Amino acid sequence: TLQRAAVEAAVKQADMRQGVSEVFVNLARRNQVLLHRQLTLLDTMERRTEDADELADLFRLDHLTTRMRRHAEGLVILSGAAPSRQWRKPVQLM
Repeated sequence: TLQRAAVEAAVKQADMRQGVSEVFVNLARRNQVLLHRQLTLLDTMERRTEDADELADLFRLDHLTTRMRRHAEGLVILSGAAPSRQWRKPVQLM
């Protein structure tokens, strides 16, 4: 009886951890979608502007957004899911 209760508790804990992991993956993926849209908008704004100071500010914002995207990707990986961003054309080392 004790062994059965321990196994049931372990199964419930594993299910709970899986649920929490799925929540983290969902939040991270939604965050990645928003950040991708923001990067696209920033790219459009960078191409349109000719003011050097404004362009420098946009590049700094672009850099911060890219870092945020990497953090969201790290959360996906820590949650046990595969990262969504992958190389389109992998380069062979040798």
